[in-house]
Amino acid sequence: MKKNNSNSWNTFFSHQESERDSRLGVKSTEYIVSKYYQLYRSAFSHEKRLSFLELGAGRGEITQEILKRRPHFLNRYVVTELTASGVKALKHLSIPVKRMDAQRLTFKNSSFDAVIAFDVMHHVPNPRKMGTEMARVAKKHVFLIEANGLSLARKIIEQTKWYKTMGEKSYFPWQYLSFFPKNTFSKLTICPFLFVPPKVLARFASIIPIVSETMEKIPLLNWQCSGVVIHGVKK
Repeated sequence: MKKNNSNSWNTFFSHQESERDSRLGVKSTEYIVSKYYQLYRSAFSHEKRLSFLELGAGRGEITQEILKRRPHFLNRYVVTELTASGVKALKHLSIPVKRMDAQRLTFKNSSFDAVIAFDVMHHVPNPRKMGTEMARVAKKHVFLIEANGLSLARKIIEQTKWYKTMGEKSYFPWQYLSFFPKNTFSKLTICPFLFVPPKVLARFASIIPIVSETMEKIPLLNWQCSGVVIHGVKK
């Protein structure tokens, strides 16, 4: 849902269409957005009054969900976006946004309690730079949702024209973890989640959550889910 090809993403935003809606259907999108929020809430539910920086907020689907639900641990929420049209879309939603590259943040060290990103790292040209910047700007947490490089279905669809245009490139779990500076975190975990087949017919949309939640609970098979959750806690 994010970007490394500015022209492609400007076109995407100018058409004001949802990539998830076009691929998966509206019902699937509703489930995915809700799932992302649940994972975010679970990661920080034990905390109080945190400041957050969200990188590459895109069209703001997840951002809106977070700000609408306003969990108890949320104190301050700042977002960045790379493209001019993305910034415009976020401002249209009354979401304060700074235009910035996730690989080159202008914030000072430890500026936010948590630095988070939803589907951004697997689009940037240099994920290691992004991981280093996230660790630098975060005081305590980094939290990401990304594409699972172990998922066969994910690897296949990345060969399609649309995915190549959007710069989609998933990584294996150990690669994701290597993008963050060593000896910075007391805990750095990665877990698979979300099995949603592409182009789901509307009449089958209601079973998607059941299938996905079941897949997540099956050892080994769960690594065929399309996404991973990465959570790091700094020393």
